[in-house]
Amino acid sequence: MSQEKRSVVISQHQNYKILTIMRQQYSMAFIGGSLLRQESLDVANLYLQLQDWDLVKEKVIADNILQSKRVSSAKRFTTEIISRLSVLDSEQLEFFVGASIQEQAHTLWLAICRRYDFIAEFAVELLHEHYVYLRGEVSQEDFEAFINKKSEWHPEIDKLTDSSRNKVRQIIFRILKQAEILDKNNQIISVILSGSMREALSINESELLFFPVIGE
Repeated sequence: MSQEKRSVVISQHQNYKILTIMRQQYSMAFIGGSLLRQESLDVANLYLQLQDWDLVKEKVIADNILQSKRVSSAKRFTTEIISRLSVLDSEQLEFFVGASIQEQAHTLWLAICRRYDFIAEFAVELLHEHYVYLRGEVSQEDFEAFINKKSEWHPEIDKLTDSSRNKVRQIIFRILKQAEILDKNNQIISVILSGSMREALSINESELLFFPVIGE
């Protein structure tokens, strides 16, 4: 990457960090989940038929579309999937269901970042920043430094037990691996987002920072 382009990306990071300071309390509802690509695909297809998230939720749970062993699990995962997919409009969901497996995974990562400020900030301030500075690995220690820094602005993080903090880390790393953004050794995988994907999902310059990719 040229020095000029690196300087632009660094400036984007700084602007993003300034904006995140003013954000509200984090939602940590993603605890207990993963990327859930196939499950999300099933739910998205159903929404495109019904065009009503409440009806979708009722049908997914009633028909056990997610094939959960317990009703409580079905409700929890259905709620989580809908909360992610609902940040996408109908045209974006059409793109998602018709996309390649890799594009589906990247679409879900985008949706997760749009849904959860904590994960979005992790993606920008740790994942993408490591990528820009050629630090190939995202380590457990990196995550701990990140979450400790965030706790200075978000007292709700201090209320997490050690077990919950570990779950947050495990889930984020699991999602990144399932989305093929980290490999099994926590090394960053460069992502290529096609122009058609960026257009279909209305990915702006700030949202490009959710991925280990250099904007055009």
